[in-house]
Amino acid sequence: MKKLWKRLLPFWIAFLSMAIYFVSEPPISLRYTIFVVPAIWSAFLVPNRLGWTPAARVKRRGWFRRVAFAPLDFFSRGEYRQFWLASCLFWLATLSWVRYPHPATTLGWIALSCYLACYFPLFIFQTRILNKVLRAPIWLAAPFSWLSVEALRNVVFGGFSFAGLSHALYDCPKFIQIADFFGEYGVGTAIALVGSLLGCGLFPLDGAAVDGKPRKRASGTRLVSLALIVALANYLYGAATLSRLDALENEGATHGARPARLALLQCGTTYRFPVPDALTKQIEDVYLSLAKEASDDPEGYDVIVWPEGTYPGFFVDFCYDPKTTPETTPVRDTVGDEGLRPSERRFSRQWIARRMRSDRLYYANLTARLKTPALLGMASAVFDEEGKETSHNALIYVPYFGSEKESAALDAETLEYAPTSSYDDPNDRVFRRYDKVALVMFGEYIPLAQFLPDGWKLKAVCADVALGRGRGPSSFRVPARDGSQSYRVAPHICFESVVPEFVANQLEELRKANVDPDILMNVSNDGWFRNGRETDLHLATMVFRAIENRRPLVTATHGGFSAYVDAAGRVRAKGKRGETEVVDARVAIVKTHPLGLVKIGRDGDFRYLSVPKITRCVGFAVFFVCAAAGLVLSLTRRKSASNAGRSES
Repeated sequence: MKKLWKRLLPFWIAFLSMAIYFVSEPPISLRYTIFVVPAIWSAFLVPNRLGWTPAARVKRRGWFRRVAFAPLDFFSRGEYRQFWLASCLFWLATLSWVRYPHPATTLGWIALSCYLACYFPLFIFQTRILNKVLRAPIWLAAPFSWLSVEALRNVVFGGFSFAGLSHALYDCPKFIQIADFFGEYGVGTAIALVGSLLGCGLFPLDGAAVDGKPRKRASGTRLVSLALIVALANYLYGAATLSRLDALENEGATHGARPARLALLQCGTTYRFPVPDALTKQIEDVYLSLAKEASDDPEGYDVIVWPEGTYPGFFVDFCYDPKTTPETTPVRDTVGDEGLRPSERRFSRQWIARRMRSDRLYYANLTARLKTPALLGMASAVFDEEGKETSHNALIYVPYFGSEKESAALDAETLEYAPTSSYDDPNDRVFRRYDKVALVMFGEYIPLAQFLPDGWKLKAVCADVALGRGRGPSSFRVPARDGSQSYRVAPHICFESVVPEFVANQLEELRKANVDPDILMNVSNDGWFRNGRETDLHLATMVFRAIENRRPLVTATHGGFSAYVDAAGRVRAKGKRGETEVVDARVAIVKTHPLGLVKIGRDGDFRYLSVPKITRCVGFAVFFVCAAAGLVLSLTRRKSASNAGRSES
């Protein structure tokens, strides 16, 4: 037993740190234990002070014992294998919800966990390279290495930011306000810095040789004091920022600024793929009853928001302006096209126009019955100049035109008005559409499906379920119920909130078009994940999106939390887990820019410099420097070993 313990000592230490990491993340949320995690890494794993040496292969007689102990032999023969195994167990536990939607997603759960587990040994490797080769102290090398792996994780394969170090503190607003300057990366780096200082201070390296090289004894008192100073400075900055934002909100209320009031619908029903038609109809009825409940509120709402994909049907639209684009497809009926896949059908403009008028009249009657504008999470069917249809995951703004009698009197031009994919429209009584841009791999698109043979059944299935990518950001102009003002809403859908750069890039593109949104909006469908850990992790990402962009964020989520997060990252309103209800979001419009968005230039000729983007680039630079240094070190050692062998011979 003692021999087994010594062989797996790096694994047990890494496993202990990962267990603490797991309980510090939501929903368990033992928040401040997150500082212990980098302390363990920097004190024990990076300097390799465990007295561990690679184990020789143990010869065992009998095929059964060889097969039974093969995994143990494989993972015990190298530190980095043991680090990877501990990290893999952490990700398997953290992402257990990935296997819920369908039995086949179990393979995706295992593959994703194995992939994400590679970043922890990469972190240890980079920290050792910075410490040994570039002579950076461990307490400084560890934060930069963590910044590097988080930057990579948020870019490779589309990005994945769930369960970062920073997410453990998502409901501690005074500790995460530096995200408005450095982004989510800055908060994770600060946690790694404080933890590394504590680890190196409480467990300082003595004069004994480590890895065959003598080291100076570090001053533990100074390092611990520096850790406390960094944590205190972070806390004081957060407190000052919250005070400033509260003062702006109070000043607006003093001058009579009216908060926007949104009804965020939430249903806790969960399901698996494929969803039965009866359950789909039941959920649709639940949301209609919730919308009716919101419309009966005595104070009234400015807009009612449906979560992603919970409103039935398709919103028919053009991806071009039919008034200025010549028709290239001859007039034809759709009779005889029923046997074709959607990607092969062609529709005439006359048929599309008729469908647009009838559908939009139906949506106008919906808002007439609710007496309130609506934002519908639904699918869109968008047609190009040739009449080819592309389906999108979309969010549709339906204005309130008046009573059903007034809606019935709308002219054809109003109902067919279709610049809905443009950045903005000065009129708040037009239909608007946002199509999801960042799609979920295998859930909304199949990679490389176009290269599959035409006869494959898989390609036919992919053509029926795959969605198109949206053309870019959009904004909806929503009028206040009393008509005193209107405010702009910048939407994004589901996991688009997971990648820090996505929302920031969309806002940057809108600002270039002189559109400055007042509210960020996310609509999601988390009904696949049984109201579990995923819903908390998803909400944590939205808290950081609000702080990074200094805009209030509202989210309407099916099977998760519908919530309102203010510009300081505080959750001001939130639905109960698994409940069906209307969440009342009274959103204070606080117009300010994050400190990390630096304005350069003057006299109308200016641009914005994003500090979080520079921070991410620093992370990439650390990765490439460590990779180059590691390659040079490997080649040098090989050459030295070769020369030593020649001299002995």
